[in-house]
Amino acid sequence: MDQQQPPQPPGFAQEPVFWTSTVPNYNDADRHVRYVRDGAVIVERVPQGGHLGSYDDKRPHPGRNWFRFLTHTGHVVALRPVNGAAHYDLSTGYAQMELQRCRVQGWLHYGRCPISLVQSGEIAREHIAEKSILDDRPCEPSSCDETHPCRHMLAEDRARKARNAKIEAEREAMYKSEEAKRVEEQTKTQNATLAALLEVVRKLDDKTAVEAPPEPKKKS
Repeated sequence: MDQQQPPQPPGFAQEPVFWTSTVPNYNDADRHVRYVRDGAVIVERVPQGGHLGSYDDKRPHPGRNWFRFLTHTGHVVALRPVNGAAHYDLSTGYAQMELQRCRVQGWLHYGRCPISLVQSGEIAREHIAEKSILDDRPCEPSSCDETHPCRHMLAEDRARKARNAKIEAEREAMYKSEEAKRVEEQTKTQNATLAALLEVVRKLDDKTAVEAPPEPKKKS
């Protein structure tokens, strides 16, 4: 005879779970974040989150297990330092290792002010690309979040992107073949020659227009 499961006590703490289905677009709400920026509605794909409740009566887990980071290359990424959509324990060894890896590489939590991260010792001053912000006061924590970063974070974002673009350009130039370099130099020379010829033609046209004799008067 099968034994019946005992009734669950009130307030039973259910483990988070990620419910899914073969129905198309079933989990879109779990993978999208919608917000308004500059008057436009932005739909961003993010790591999916877990649920509480049953399959037929599920609700999103109220916690967060992923965060936006500004990487050392200037890219904003969504990082989940845990093992799965329904895992919310950030105190595990794996989660702490992932967060420490971010700190070592100088990744910045996009919802916080970089100056406060430096002053708290979470990020070294050497990781900051926009040195001009280091003497400013940190922004109030309530004044910024991941979708509305503070001005210091935006300045650091631009500086890291510019730094990475320079590095990538130097790297690309290093690996260019001799043939590609020769063609590039030839193109520059041809463009310079064409520009010089066009300038000569323009000056000749201007001189002809100025020195052209007047038309003879018609006899009445």
